[in-house]
Amino acid sequence: MRTTATALFLLITSAGYAAAVPPPPPDGAAPAPAGGEPSGAHTEVHAFGHQPTDLTLELAPAQIERRGGKDALRVDLRAVSHAAAEISAVVAYEVRDDLGNLVVPERISPRSKLARGAAVDHANPGVPAGLADGYYFARATGAWSGDRTNGTTSAYLYFAVDAGRISVVDASDWQQLSRVQEGVVR
Repeated sequence: MRTTATALFLLITSAGYAAAVPPPPPDGAAPAPAGGEPSGAHTEVHAFGHQPTDLTLELAPAQIERRGGKDALRVDLRAVSHAAAEISAVVAYEVRDDLGNLVVPERISPRSKLARGAAVDHANPGVPAGLADGYYFARATGAWSGDRTNGTTSAYLYFAVDAGRISVVDASDWQQLSRVQEGVVR
């Protein structure tokens, strides 16, 4: 998982810094406050420099579509710049099960140059229909580089599949109900 952020970070900076990425979902992640992130969403920021919020990732459920008796989830993914000057940014998206096994292979966006307030919507990454019953998370990892700052940020969307139906779950519920605490990766 560190490989993703490191590769993203090295794509946008010539300085050769290595970026540290958090392990998937943090222990004790609290539910989002009312009016904040959508239910099931969790964001982490890791920055090198003075402004850890130069890039924000918005990862949210868009629509659940029924396909052949099973649900597929459309996801909205947007990167927004809050930097004082132009930054370069790259975003990766993947889906893993609660043990960390890759379910939807990672997709990396082309590099974008973003001015303050500019946003880039990424092609709908989504979650395919037909996943086995269990708990999963979608993770978007963004890396940015600017004149004075560079760093990474991650956004998570937690969901469960039961009898082919997808439901978005809160991060704290996901922590308690999934197998993430088992610590076994196949």
